[in-house]
Amino acid sequence: MALIVFAVVVSYAVSAATHGALPNPFNFFGFFTIQSNLLSIVVLMGAAVALLRDRELREWFHLLRGCVTAYIAIVGVVYAILLAPLGAAGGVEVPVSNAILHMVTPLYLPLDWMLFRDRPALP
Repeated sequence: MALIVFAVVVSYAVSAATHGALPNPFNFFGFFTIQSNLLSIVVLMGAAVALLRDRELREWFHLLRGCVTAYIAIVGVVYAILLAPLGAAGGVEVPVSNAILHMVTPLYLPLDWMLFRDRPALP
């Protein structure tokens, strides 16, 4: 979670520094990559809080987690197939942020979904 926050903040700051002004937040946060990574924070944080408080998560949360996992997997597949072979950063100017947002999170969330069975099967 901290890596995702780091990557988004650094990308926003570098974009502001290179363009001389803060980027339009509707444009910056309008990218599917940024949105799906921020949603990843929400579901990971929600699952962590529920685990620490020893509470059962509701069915809608499991569905949300499944959707976010699919979203972030799409980010990884599109990046790997379309952008990475061209050497494109996918809108992220900082290489370490690019790696976190396009490779680390898209690998981690599907692995988390497959390896940890802390939820019922989705309908």
